[in-house]
Amino acid sequence: MACARCPRAAPARERASWPNRFDDPRPNAENRYLVRYFATTLRGGLLEALAWLRPDEQATQHLQVVAGAGGDKEPQLADAVADYLATRKVAMCTFPNEVLFVDIHAPEALAVLDTNLNVEPLLTAPRGRVALGEGNRRPHLDQAAVLLASSFGRDVTRHCSLAIWDAEALYSGIAYRSRHDLVEWCWAAFDRTAVEFADSAQLSPDVEDHFEAVGAVAEMWQLPIQGWGRPVTRRRGNSRSPMVRSAGVRHYSSLC
Repeated sequence: MACARCPRAAPARERASWPNRFDDPRPNAENRYLVRYFATTLRGGLLEALAWLRPDEQATQHLQVVAGAGGDKEPQLADAVADYLATRKVAMCTFPNEVLFVDIHAPEALAVLDTNLNVEPLLTAPRGRVALGEGNRRPHLDQAAVLLASSFGRDVTRHCSLAIWDAEALYSGIAYRSRHDLVEWCWAAFDRTAVEFADSAQLSPDVEDHFEAVGAVAEMWQLPIQGWGRPVTRRRGNSRSPMVRSAGVRHYSSLC
């Protein structure tokens, strides 16, 4: 399934100042590629989508100062969460053709990318040495590097994306684990990969799967969810790792 304002819509070429994890690192390139983001489960997709709404005491204090100076009411997290959920639609989607995704966590993939001309300069630059903490040793691409939650981490994964996009094998995209729960598999599909969408439906507390997924994420992060009813007992996501290093994956559920 896909969860977005308009699940069928193609990614925008004009990205925000904070690009997504596997976006093309060349914002001004004429041949820039686009990326669609999916997750195997609705819970996994919501973990990725709602992470920015987690309570942040420091940011809240700053907003209170700004709101107070302008005479506006204090921004309410509950309103922000409710507004966000109210604009999401959910749709099942499949890949109609044979696809080949690279498992970014596979040791073999990390070893190849570690010496790639798009990736190695980032690792060995002073910024990379500081971020990866290798001192005088040459930093290497590993599981920790592709899970970094920082601007440098995004630079690394975006350049890994470029290396995979440029590979002779014409990969369909990248399979990766959510940083927020490693059992949740997510998918970054290049725009050359065909995707078919079923009819979309509004994300709603009246749909049991939606209700349970939103409730599980809200409970974990203590997010207020107005209009979603009773609290939900958290369920774990699908822990089965998909086979993604060989061709033949034709259909599966996913969410963007």
